[in-house]
Amino acid sequence: MISVTVAAQGKIKRLVGGHLKAYGSGRLSILDLDQSDQSKPRRNEINIWARVLTKLFDVVYSVLVSCFPFVFNFLNSPSPENDQEGSVGFLKKRNKRSTSVVRYSAIQKLDERSLGLIFSYLDARGIVRCELVSRKWRRAIEKTINDLPKIQSDQIRLLFDEGEVVIYPVDEKRCPCRYPMPSLQVLSRKLRHLSCLSLFVRGLIPVESTPVLKALCELCLSPQQIYLIWCKLSPASATHLAEFLHRNVTSLSDLGLEECTPGVIITDALLQPLLPSLVSLRVWNDGKSGNFAISDTTVLGLADAIRIGGGLETVDLACSTLSPTGVVGLIEAWISAGSADLSLSISHCHFVTPDSLLTLLESRNIYFKNGKLIRRGHCLSLFL
Repeated sequence: MISVTVAAQGKIKRLVGGHLKAYGSGRLSILDLDQSDQSKPRRNEINIWARVLTKLFDVVYSVLVSCFPFVFNFLNSPSPENDQEGSVGFLKKRNKRSTSVVRYSAIQKLDERSLGLIFSYLDARGIVRCELVSRKWRRAIEKTINDLPKIQSDQIRLLFDEGEVVIYPVDEKRCPCRYPMPSLQVLSRKLRHLSCLSLFVRGLIPVESTPVLKALCELCLSPQQIYLIWCKLSPASATHLAEFLHRNVTSLSDLGLEECTPGVIITDALLQPLLPSLVSLRVWNDGKSGNFAISDTTVLGLADAIRIGGGLETVDLACSTLSPTGVVGLIEAWISAGSADLSLSISHCHFVTPDSLLTLLESRNIYFKNGKLIRRGHCLSLFL
C-alpha cells in the first residue's frame, strides 16, 4: 500500500504547499490559466490578418494584369538567356516556383477517423512518434487517444508539495524518472500516453484542485490504486473528484483518501458506486481535520459486496458517523461469506466505542480472541 511506503520514509506531516520548490514550478502556473485563454484570440487575429493581406495582394495583382497587360506579356516573354537556362520569362519562372504542387501520399488523403483506426494497430511509442509528423496526424491521435495503446507504468506520483512528477516503470530494476511539475494547462497532455497501476496525488491546495482533477478526468490512466494524501480540496472540485473516481470504477480496487479536507466532500454517494469492486478502502485523518460525511450506508454497502463474492481485505475508516450496528453488519457479512483475510480498523468514530461494539457482538454470539476471529481458514482482525 502507498501509505506504508510513505510511513517508511520517516517523514512527518508537512504543511501543504509549504515547500518553496513547489512555488517555482507547478504553483505559479495557476496564475497563467486565464492568460492562456486570452492568448488564443490573439493568434486567431494574426491568422485572419494574414489571410486578408493575401487576398488583397491577389486582387491588386489581378487589377494590374488587366490594366497593363503589355507589361506582363513582356515579362512573361522568353529571352535567349532564359532559354539557355531551360526556363522562360521572369514571372513564369517565379510563378512556377511559388505554385509548385507537392504530391501527397495515399495515407495523407485519409480522414482523421481512418487515421485513428490505423494508429490503433501501433504500439504506444510508435503513436508518440506519429504525433510529431503533422498537425492532421496529431489531431487524429488527440480525438482517439483514449482508445489507443498506452505506455504502461507501475506508479505515477504527482507531488504538488514538492513540485515534481515521479514515474515508476513496470520493471523494478529500472530507476524511477523524475520531472519538474508541468504547468496545469499541459498536465493532461504530458500524461495522456501513459497508463498506470497506481496513482498517487499529494499536497493539492484549493486553488489548483479543480484544474488538476479536470486534467485527470481527461486521461485514461486506468489505475487499480488511487491515493490522495494531504490534499485540500475546494467545494467546486467535489464534482470533478466524483467524476474522476467513477470514470475508473472498472479498474479501481484500492482507494485511499488520507488527510483530505474538507471532510464533507468525502460522502457515501462518492464511494457507493466503487464499493462492489474494492479490495481496500482507507478514509482516514487524525481527528483534527473534521469528520467525513460517511455513515453506515458505506459499511453496509461493503457488506453487500462481500455477500456477492467481493474479496474485501482492508477497511480503515476514521472520523465517520458510523454506528455499532453498521460495523456488526459488516462483520456478520464476512462471517457468512468472507473469502479472504480482512483487516477492519475503526478510529475516531464517536458512536463506535469498544464497549458498545463488543456488547453488541456478544449479544449475537460473536466473540473475538485477541482482536481476531477465524472462519473457514480466514482471519478477521479488528482494531478500535
